[in-house]
Amino acid sequence: LSILLDEGPNVRAQWNDMSSIHNVIATLLCSSNLNDMRQTLTGLAVDIPCPINTTQILLRTPDSEVKQLLQSENYCYLRKLLEEPTVMEMDDIVNLLKHVTWENARASKVVLMELLYYISSVHSADMKPYLVFLLHILLIKDTWQKKRIQLVLKGGPERDSLLDIILRSKSCHQKRAYLCMKCLTNLLNANSL
Repeated sequence: LSILLDEGPNVRAQWNDMSSIHNVIATLLCSSNLNDMRQTLTGLAVDIPCPINTTQILLRTPDSEVKQLLQSENYCYLRKLLEEPTVMEMDDIVNLLKHVTWENARASKVVLMELLYYISSVHSADMKPYLVFLLHILLIKDTWQKKRIQLVLKGGPERDSLLDIILRSKSCHQKRAYLCMKCLTNLLNANSL
Protein backbone atom coordinates (compact mmCIF):
# COMPACT_ATOMS: atom_id res chain seq x y z
CA LEU A 1 0.00 0.00 0.00
CA SER A 2 2.74 2.44 0.84
CA ILE A 3 4.35 1.86 -2.58
CA LEU A 4 1.10 2.68 -4.36
CA LEU A 5 0.33 5.67 -2.17
CA ASP A 6 3.78 7.15 -2.80
CA GLU A 7 3.43 9.90 -5.39
CA GLY A 8 7.11 10.12 -6.34
CA PRO A 9 8.19 9.80 -10.00
CA ASN A 10 10.53 6.90 -9.23
CA VAL A 11 7.64 4.66 -8.14
CA ARG A 12 6.47 4.14 -11.72
CA ALA A 13 10.07 3.60 -12.83
CA GLN A 14 10.68 0.91 -10.19
CA TRP A 15 7.41 -0.92 -10.80
CA ASN A 16 6.62 -1.41 -14.48
CA ASP A 17 3.43 -3.34 -13.88
CA MET A 18 1.38 -1.51 -11.25
CA SER A 19 -1.60 -3.77 -11.95
CA SER A 20 0.23 -6.71 -10.35
CA ILE A 21 0.66 -4.75 -7.13
CA HIS A 22 -3.00 -3.69 -7.20
CA ASN A 23 -4.06 -7.32 -7.71
CA VAL A 24 -1.97 -8.53 -4.78
CA ILE A 25 -3.32 -5.80 -2.50
CA ALA A 26 -6.90 -6.48 -3.58
CA THR A 27 -6.51 -10.20 -2.95
CA LEU A 28 -4.95 -9.65 0.46
CA LEU A 29 -7.56 -7.08 1.51
CA CYS A 30 -10.46 -9.22 0.27
CA SER A 31 -9.16 -12.17 2.23
CA SER A 32 -8.62 -10.12 5.40
CA ASN A 33 -11.03 -9.70 8.24
CA LEU A 34 -11.93 -5.98 8.30
CA ASN A 35 -14.64 -6.26 10.97
CA ASP A 36 -12.94 -3.86 13.37
CA MET A 37 -13.37 -1.13 10.73
CA ARG A 38 -17.09 -1.89 10.38
CA GLN A 39 -20.15 -0.78 12.31
CA THR A 40 -23.84 -1.34 11.68
CA LEU A 41 -26.31 1.51 11.32
CA THR A 42 -27.45 0.94 14.89
CA GLY A 43 -23.88 1.35 16.15
CA LEU A 44 -23.19 -2.30 16.88
CA ALA A 45 -19.86 -3.85 16.05
CA VAL A 46 -19.89 -6.39 13.24
CA ASP A 47 -18.83 -9.86 14.32
CA ILE A 48 -19.79 -11.92 11.28
CA PRO A 49 -17.56 -12.35 8.23
CA CYS A 50 -18.33 -10.26 5.19
CA PRO A 51 -20.85 -12.20 3.05
CA ILE A 52 -19.41 -10.55 -0.06
CA ASN A 53 -16.06 -12.22 0.49
CA THR A 54 -15.10 -14.19 -2.60
CA THR A 55 -12.09 -15.95 -1.11
CA GLN A 56 -12.27 -19.08 0.96
CA ILE A 57 -9.35 -18.33 3.26
CA LEU A 58 -9.72 -15.47 5.70
CA LEU A 59 -6.51 -13.96 6.96
CA ARG A 60 -6.23 -12.40 10.36
CA THR A 61 -7.23 -8.81 10.96
CA PRO A 62 -4.70 -6.48 9.33
CA ASP A 63 -2.30 -4.83 11.74
CA SER A 64 -2.74 -1.20 12.68
CA GLU A 65 -0.19 0.01 10.12
CA VAL A 66 -2.09 -1.58 7.23
CA LYS A 67 -5.41 -0.24 8.50
CA GLN A 68 -3.85 3.20 8.87
CA LEU A 69 -2.55 3.07 5.28
CA LEU A 70 -5.93 1.89 3.98
CA GLN A 71 -7.86 4.58 5.86
CA SER A 72 -5.23 7.31 5.51
CA GLU A 73 -6.25 10.60 3.96
CA ASN A 74 -9.86 9.54 3.71
CA TYR A 75 -9.30 6.15 2.03
CA CYS A 76 -6.67 7.47 -0.37
CA TYR A 77 -5.99 4.00 -1.80
CA LEU A 78 -9.62 3.48 -2.84
CA ARG A 79 -9.72 6.97 -4.33
CA LYS A 80 -6.48 6.27 -6.23
CA LEU A 81 -7.95 3.00 -7.51
CA LEU A 82 -11.05 4.81 -8.77
CA GLU A 83 -8.86 7.40 -10.45
CA GLU A 84 -7.49 4.70 -12.78
CA PRO A 85 -10.20 2.04 -13.11
CA THR A 86 -8.31 0.20 -15.84
CA VAL A 87 -5.37 -0.85 -13.63
CA MET A 88 -7.22 -4.04 -12.63
CA GLU A 89 -10.02 -6.21 -13.89
CA MET A 90 -13.38 -4.58 -13.20
CA ASP A 91 -14.60 -7.60 -11.21
CA ASP A 92 -11.58 -7.38 -8.90
CA ILE A 93 -12.19 -3.68 -8.26
CA VAL A 94 -15.89 -4.34 -7.61
CA ASN A 95 -15.07 -7.12 -5.14
CA LEU A 96 -12.54 -4.95 -3.32
CA LEU A 97 -14.92 -1.98 -3.12
CA LYS A 98 -17.76 -4.17 -1.89
CA HIS A 99 -15.55 -5.86 0.69
CA VAL A 100 -14.23 -2.59 2.12
CA THR A 101 -17.55 -0.70 2.06
CA TRP A 102 -19.76 -3.46 3.51
CA GLU A 103 -21.03 -2.17 6.89
CA ASN A 104 -18.56 0.73 6.67
CA ALA A 105 -20.27 4.12 6.44
CA ARG A 106 -17.11 6.18 6.12
CA ALA A 107 -15.64 4.11 3.29
CA SER A 108 -19.05 4.02 1.58
CA LYS A 109 -19.35 7.80 1.67
CA VAL A 110 -15.85 8.34 0.32
CA VAL A 111 -16.35 5.86 -2.53
CA LEU A 112 -19.81 7.20 -3.44
CA MET A 113 -18.67 10.82 -3.45
CA GLU A 114 -15.71 9.94 -5.66
CA LEU A 115 -17.95 7.99 -8.02
CA LEU A 116 -20.38 10.92 -8.28
CA TYR A 117 -17.45 13.22 -9.03
CA TYR A 118 -16.20 10.99 -11.86
CA ILE A 119 -19.71 10.42 -13.23
CA SER A 120 -20.20 14.17 -13.46
CA SER A 121 -16.78 15.00 -14.89
CA VAL A 122 -15.44 12.23 -17.15
CA HIS A 123 -16.36 12.01 -20.80
CA SER A 124 -19.55 10.03 -21.30
CA ALA A 125 -17.65 7.37 -23.26
CA ASP A 126 -15.56 6.67 -20.12
CA MET A 127 -18.46 6.52 -17.63
CA LYS A 128 -19.27 2.82 -17.78
CA PRO A 129 -16.88 1.56 -15.07
CA TYR A 130 -17.97 4.28 -12.65
CA LEU A 131 -21.65 3.48 -13.14
CA VAL A 132 -20.96 -0.25 -12.72
CA PHE A 133 -19.08 0.45 -9.48
CA LEU A 134 -21.90 2.74 -8.28
CA LEU A 135 -24.58 0.16 -8.97
CA HIS A 136 -22.66 -2.60 -7.19
CA ILE A 137 -22.02 -0.43 -4.14
CA LEU A 138 -25.68 0.60 -3.96
CA LEU A 139 -26.82 -3.02 -4.18
CA ILE A 140 -24.79 -4.17 -1.15
CA LYS A 141 -27.30 -5.66 1.26
CA ASP A 142 -26.35 -4.35 4.71
CA THR A 143 -27.72 -1.91 7.27
CA TRP A 144 -26.28 1.09 5.38
CA GLN A 145 -27.91 0.34 2.00
CA LYS A 146 -30.75 2.85 2.33
CA LYS A 147 -28.33 5.56 3.52
CA ARG A 148 -26.07 4.92 0.52
CA ILE A 149 -29.00 5.25 -1.88
CA GLN A 150 -30.14 8.44 -0.15
CA LEU A 151 -26.65 9.88 -0.36
CA VAL A 152 -26.46 9.24 -4.10
CA LEU A 153 -29.94 10.63 -4.73
CA LYS A 154 -29.50 13.68 -2.49
CA GLY A 155 -25.80 14.30 -3.01
CA GLY A 156 -23.51 15.83 -0.46
CA PRO A 157 -22.31 19.30 0.43
CA GLU A 158 -19.39 18.98 -1.97
CA ARG A 159 -20.99 16.82 -4.72
CA ASP A 160 -24.05 16.93 -6.92
CA SER A 161 -26.51 14.08 -6.62
CA LEU A 162 -27.12 11.65 -9.44
CA LEU A 163 -30.42 13.43 -10.09
CA ASP A 164 -28.60 16.79 -10.32
CA ILE A 165 -26.18 15.28 -12.83
CA ILE A 166 -29.10 14.03 -14.92
CA LEU A 167 -30.86 17.40 -14.86
CA ARG A 168 -27.71 19.32 -15.67
CA SER A 169 -26.76 16.93 -18.50
CA LYS A 170 -30.08 16.42 -20.23
CA SER A 171 -29.70 19.33 -22.67
CA CYS A 172 -25.98 19.31 -23.50
CA HIS A 173 -24.79 15.82 -22.60
CA GLN A 174 -27.70 13.56 -23.41
CA LYS A 175 -25.59 10.40 -23.32
CA ARG A 176 -24.46 11.17 -19.74
CA ALA A 177 -28.08 11.76 -18.68
CA TYR A 178 -29.19 8.57 -20.44
CA LEU A 179 -26.48 6.45 -18.80
CA CYS A 180 -27.31 7.84 -15.36
CA MET A 181 -31.02 7.16 -15.91
CA LYS A 182 -30.17 3.64 -17.04
CA CYS A 183 -28.15 3.13 -13.83
CA LEU A 184 -31.07 4.38 -11.72
CA THR A 185 -33.47 2.11 -13.60
CA ASN A 186 -31.19 -0.88 -13.02
CA LEU A 187 -30.98 0.02 -9.33
CA LEU A 188 -34.75 0.24 -8.97
CA ASN A 189 -35.29 -3.01 -10.90
CA ALA A 190 -32.74 -4.90 -8.81
CA ASN A 191 -33.56 -3.46 -5.41
CA SER A 192 -36.46 -4.46 -3.21
CA LEU A 193 -36.35 -1.40 -0.92
